[in-house]
Amino acid sequence: MVQMDRKRYCTRKELRIDLFSFTSGYFNSKRFHFYLEHKTPNEVEKDFLIKKS
Repeated sequence: MVQMDRKRYCTRKELRIDLFSFTSGYFNSKRFHFYLEHKTPNEVEKDFLIKKS
């Protein structure tokens, strides 16, 4: 059993899925990206939708 941040995982697969969900869903959407001119993906999407309107 693996424990991380007060949550217990029965298998490494469960832990891996949870970490992937965090990095792809939360962390990467809030983090500044060099290839997006130092904007977050959320900011780029918002700008795109505003320009499209």
